[in-house]
Amino acid sequence: MRQHDLSFANFVLRFGIEEVLLDYAADIVIPAFRDNTHVRTFGETTFRFYNVRFTKIADEGKVPVLALSGHFIKDTVLKRQQIFRPGRGLVEDEAEIESAPSSYFVLILNYHRLLYFAETASAPPLEAFATTAQQFLRLEYRKYLTRRVERENVTRRGVERITRDQLGKRIPPPVLSVVPVAGEDLISEIVDRFRKIKQIRFKLVEPNDELDASAAVAAIEQTFRPLRPKRLELIASDPKGLDKAASAQKIIEASEGHNTEILIDGEDHAGLSMKVDNEQFALSVPIEDPPQDDAELRARLVQVYDHLVHADKVRRLPTPAAAVEKLARLVRLL
Repeated sequence: MRQHDLSFANFVLRFGIEEVLLDYAADIVIPAFRDNTHVRTFGETTFRFYNVRFTKIADEGKVPVLALSGHFIKDTVLKRQQIFRPGRGLVEDEAEIESAPSSYFVLILNYHRLLYFAETASAPPLEAFATTAQQFLRLEYRKYLTRRVERENVTRRGVERITRDQLGKRIPPPVLSVVPVAGEDLISEIVDRFRKIKQIRFKLVEPNDELDASAAVAAIEQTFRPLRPKRLELIASDPKGLDKAASAQKIIEASEGHNTEILIDGEDHAGLSMKVDNEQFALSVPIEDPPQDDAELRARLVQVYDHLVHADKVRRLPTPAAAVEKLARLVRLL
């Protein structure tokens, strides 16, 4: 992802089968992003969220559109061991410098859309964002269980006290999937790079509130939903090769959903094995002269997103009916 490119993903968060992001937005999700003490360490590198704001960014009729936005920072130390000098060749020269590349994000809670903007060169990738968010969500989940157990036991006078393990069975830990949004033009371009497509794997992640898969896979997902699978996979395969034009069309249709991971497996025109997934055909848009002010940057990114929606480049579902009351409760936190 290049500096000043804006990409899009779906932030699909569930707490077991029944409950979703908005059910625990106030108690777990918002604190996971806004608690400045949360730090994920990987070797000599740390990841953190910084200056995160919870705001209303628009109104959708009478429904407020709420978002979390802020910086995702990779704080690290760059090290070198040698340099090149004309006439001398490679010269041993150890040095190090602190570096903190960052991305800016806007997580729209209504439809769990993530706008992810590379602020600097070497900005932390979407995968690092997802891993960090998952860790902080788990931290806040454990804190929530402790508070909830204490609160419930206060009211259980003369009744057997509840334990954290018992409550954890009622409220499973958060499971996060961050699925990049595909760009239609890029899908066609990548499919053309294949000489032969042997297999396409569609992985359906359970959505946040209501059915939001594409029309191409919605019926199958609905058929198997009574089984309550955490993941459902559809595989189309033929060792002799699938029809490329039809493959491109079905991939485009499937990618319109909010919750479908796609993996294409085949051979390139040189006969070498080739695999691509959502990351390779993720939609990205360059942002010229991005504002330095956070509020102005957030507004610009949302404006670009809305333009893509109106131009039918990105699919956005209306706020699910199940989310309206939850959003109304969240407005009180503003």
